[in-house]
Amino acid sequence: MAEKIEDFGRVIPGAAKHRAAAWLQRVREVSDEEYIRRPLSEVFPHPDYAGLIDDGHDPLKIGYVRALREAMPSRPRGRNARRQMVQWFVMITTIRDAVMKMIDDPAGGQDMVHKISGEISGSNRNSGVGDLMMHKARAYSVLGHEQSLKDWGLFHTTSLPHQYYFANKAATVICEKAATVDGALQIMISRIEGIRAEAGEGVEKASRKRAIPKFYSMTASSGNILLFAKFGRIEVPLEEFADQNAARKWLSLNREEAINRAHEARQETRLRGERNAPRIGPRHRDGDVSPEDFMDTFGFSGVQFGNYVEGVRRQEELNRAWDGLMDLGDAIGVDPTSLSLKGRLSIAFGARGKGGKGAASAHYEPGQVVINLTKNNGAGSFAHEFGHALDNLMARAVGGPDGSYLSSGLSGGAFTAGISAQLNQALLNHPVASRSANLDRYRADDYYSTSVEMFARMFESMVKHRLDKQGRNNDWLANILDKESYEGLNRMLGRTGDIYPYLHGEDEFARFTTAFDRVIGAACSIGLLEPRTQPVITAPDAQIARQRPASSGLGAGARQMDLFAPSDQPMIGEAARPRPKTPVKRTPRSAEAPEPATPVIMQLPLGDDEGWDNIVFG
Repeated sequence: MAEKIEDFGRVIPGAAKHRAAAWLQRVREVSDEEYIRRPLSEVFPHPDYAGLIDDGHDPLKIGYVRALREAMPSRPRGRNARRQMVQWFVMITTIRDAVMKMIDDPAGGQDMVHKISGEISGSNRNSGVGDLMMHKARAYSVLGHEQSLKDWGLFHTTSLPHQYYFANKAATVICEKAATVDGALQIMISRIEGIRAEAGEGVEKASRKRAIPKFYSMTASSGNILLFAKFGRIEVPLEEFADQNAARKWLSLNREEAINRAHEARQETRLRGERNAPRIGPRHRDGDVSPEDFMDTFGFSGVQFGNYVEGVRRQEELNRAWDGLMDLGDAIGVDPTSLSLKGRLSIAFGARGKGGKGAASAHYEPGQVVINLTKNNGAGSFAHEFGHALDNLMARAVGGPDGSYLSSGLSGGAFTAGISAQLNQALLNHPVASRSANLDRYRADDYYSTSVEMFARMFESMVKHRLDKQGRNNDWLANILDKESYEGLNRMLGRTGDIYPYLHGEDEFARFTTAFDRVIGAACSIGLLEPRTQPVITAPDAQIARQRPASSGLGAGARQMDLFAPSDQPMIGEAARPRPKTPVKRTPRSAEAPEPATPVIMQLPLGDDEGWDNIVFG
């Protein structure tokens, strides 16, 4: 079995999995004497319990960690403080060492919990603590960490046989009694879940009450009355009527439906396909990619994996990234080995994102110069995030601050009249800008119409378009919904108008081509990228039509389709023949296939096209 691929290159600060290490380092730097002088909140702060579970720690173990931490008593005070201090300090350090031991071992599970619980319960000075903490740990493992269980305690009746119950003295909540502790625990968990449900319903009702839209009407050019719902700046068209009386009558009879439709129209619509189609294009490797191959070829600053990205998945991610970067180089006409942007860019796979509803599938961090692709949804967004990285590093290369972007129109001497201003104008005067502004009407603030986001979307549009022209497809780079599919999803939410935020149609691609090529050429001129010196191989049209999948129903893990493989290679739907595990070797271009009659060479013109000459870089 192959060894699990670990992070390689530089250590990229800020990853989710570094939370435990950062917390442990902070606690270890505190001396025993400081526990006597400083508050517990400073010398032994609460760790991020939910974050540790997200990083792969066992929920029961983290529940026990929290129960122990919350059991730590405050420093003794008063007349007997001196006599009690020694006993207090022994208890505090015992719990501290147990908590640190559990957090320091991500693989440690329930066996570790039971062992430490036994050690604490077996100590005279901590009698009874371990058992109660175990009960709370079980409750935390079920209920999560949204609220503390510190004020909950376990009690029993004085008469025999004992009956057990949990109570929260601070909230004056007393649960029903049970014959066993386990029964009492289940009652407490059910009671807390019920309290949360009631609170959630109250919040939801209050939210609905606060979010009632305003309704208004306007007269269309046809003379009909158009009825709208409005949330702040967000306007949602509802229905069209012959006159005002008909509009008022409909609203009075269908008010709840109108409110629901208005809320639905505020939802974000996905921009990408739900699944990635198999890759179509030339073979770029033989066998799996090793970290050494990846680093030697592309020279990224670092590559990072999240704890939840399994060993086999890590190899698949590296293979897909290799193929994707080779395809990206072909699409934009640069040497793919320069795509690390002078070795400054890093890649993270499922290591830095935040889950939950509405979470981004990928993001770029200018502070660490790293692209993060989430484990489940990141594939399909790399070209977009690479556009952000290129935009950011080009601005910084010519003197902009760390968080600046070339597309936003930087100021400063000759540079203002150069590529930044030209690119900004090319974006703002493009049809995508007006459609993006229309889409932003359904948001509380501008997002799609900002120049930085428009550049990233138009960049990935160009990448996908140019691969299409070469008879290729790589959804890992850019999996974009076509205009009809996107508008269809929006019609289901009651959204109308021209709101597709990507390039569409040959005229729009042609209109942005000059700006796009100038950006790539400028990046080459300052050394962020290097021009391609080899021709780009394209596939004959007949072969593309014959082998392109009919639909994108296959998942991201599907085997890539190789248009230039030997004829005995299985097609989609056929059983894949086993291939020996061999070290990756970049296949020479001449060996992939006979050179096409007219190879396509991506040119980077730097001529005197209108508005793009005399570019000055400081």
